[in-house]
Amino acid sequence: MALQGALRRSFMALQNQRAVWRSVLEECDPLMESLGNLGEQMRALSRIRVSDTPLRVFPDLQERLQFQLLQAADLLLQRLMDRICTRTLQTVWIWQ
Repeated sequence: MALQGALRRSFMALQNQRAVWRSVLEECDPLMESLGNLGEQMRALSRIRVSDTPLRVFPDLQERLQFQLLQAADLLLQRLMDRICTRTLQTVWIWQ
């Protein structure tokens, strides 16, 4: 009887864990999509040479754009990590 109760509680906890992680994945989807978009922009920027375009009149434009894209990616990664860490802490509390 005690074993059956312990197993039941364990399975209920696992169901809760599964629900939490599914919601984490749903929350992270928009951030991951934004990160993918930034990756595409970085790739496009790396394929061109701004100095060969009419935009060459703007000094250091390519470097500044690259810097801004990297900052945006860093911010998104931080948000992603914050969400995952917050949910991980919530998950730990569920187990207790």
